Amino acid sequence: MLCYPARVPELADSPDAFVHMALPILAGAGYLLRAAGVPERVVPTVVQAVNLALYAGLVAALVRLRRRASSGRVAVLLGVLAAAMGLWIVRHPSHGFETALARGDHLLLAGLGGAALRMLPVTTRVGVLVAGSLAVLVSLAGPVAPAIVLAGMAIGVTAERLGAAARAERAALVQAAIMIATLAACRFAWLRDPDIGRGAQGLFAFMLLRHVSWVVDVRRGAGGTLLDYWCYQLFYPCCYGATERYADFRGRNPDPGAFVDDARLFRAAVRGNAYLLLVLYMPFTLSDLLAAPGWLAFAAGYLLIFVRAAFFLMGIWSILEALALGWGVRIHPNFAGILAARSPSQFWYAWRGTMTRWLVEYVYIPLGGNRAHQTRNVFVVFAVSATWHWMGIPFLRADTTAAAFVPVGAWALVNAAVLGAALAWRRRALRLWPAATPDVVRAGAARLGTWAFGGVTATFLAFQGDLVGRFPEFLVRLAGVR
Repeated sequence: MLCYPARVPELADSPDAFVHMALPILAGAGYLLRAAGVPERVVPTVVQAVNLALYAGLVAALVRLRRRASSGRVAVLLGVLAAAMGLWIVRHPSHGFETALARGDHLLLAGLGGAALRMLPVTTRVGVLVAGSLAVLVSLAGPVAPAIVLAGMAIGVTAERLGAAARAERAALVQAAIMIATLAACRFAWLRDPDIGRGAQGLFAFMLLRHVSWVVDVRRGAGGTLLDYWCYQLFYPCCYGATERYADFRGRNPDPGAFVDDARLFRAAVRGNAYLLLVLYMPFTLSDLLAAPGWLAFAAGYLLIFVRAAFFLMGIWSILEALALGWGVRIHPNFAGILAARSPSQFWYAWRGTMTRWLVEYVYIPLGGNRAHQTRNVFVVFAVSATWHWMGIPFLRADTTAAAFVPVGAWALVNAAVLGAALAWRRRALRLWPAATPDVVRAGAARLGTWAFGGVTATFLAFQGDLVGRFPEFLVRLAGVR
């Protein structure tokens, strides 16, 4: 499960090289503001705005450097700078995959390294992307967890390549057996060291979906080499949390490492940093929600948790998109435009768009899609998604009980019921509002209703560990019973 932190680390806590460079300027700005008599409660906000401006300046300077990488000598210089930045990152690690990759020095590494790579032949570029992504993965997750999962994926690839002429049913059984054995290996690792086991299962969860996509799309004629498979699986900006289809990834990146859109890189990086800055001003958790006095305060807190989660995830994934663009790779947007969604369907294409498309392509459409049994198909899709989420619950703690599975099951049922009802409403072309209702009222109500729907995902799935026992209390408060 992809969670968001209750607290975003303060600047002084960060090992980010950019933050270390910016801290003297930020400290000086704080001193000048206090000396000028600016109220103390205002100073941190101004300092954070200065930090955002410095970050934007850093990205702008990076873009200017990248535009000079047309000559071999400049490319070599940028490669050396990228290597130095990579060494800093290795010696000053962060915890947590998404938050670690949101660091400014990771963006510098990607932007400098990607500009240098453009001078190399495509096979060499892809090889460097694979090797570099593996290095990042090992630095963040340790060597054991990736070794377990990658061994399983390698066996799966070998089995598929050797049995390419086998019937689809037989190939599916072989792949299922290999993936179940890999999950069992993750569980065995968890029994010996829970941290390693959790890391292995988290990595396996997303690599499993991408592996299924590769098997199906290759059988449909997508093609590609073994190196293409590992680039698709390991490319680190989307290794955790993204399940983009193999055919889509190859279609977007026929020449991996060669794509250039520095304007988009700048926008994505600055937008992501701004979103994460907003999260600092929403220090509201599930515990705060459950302590809210009265239903109106509870409802407001419920929506605030959703908005906070949306800004955090949109911020992280905007920066991850910028990282990918720095390396010359286009990835499908994930967690983009969440707050602009105006229906349950739009929400799911925004919230985790890559997984939604995976489920539509490999579960919903084969069952009949919109053509037949649409409501049943929606429920099956969420049953598959619930099973995928449930897979990680036994890895969270040793004393896992049946109650730990309830929030995910309730989440799936509510989503399936609401989405199925919304699709049935749309099929029948029913009207909710009188024809004379102003568009602004319709749009506002649709957006607020979608936020309330999205809050189910932001809250239900967060009831893990010690919070599971408070899930019934949450449901009672949500229903307005007390």
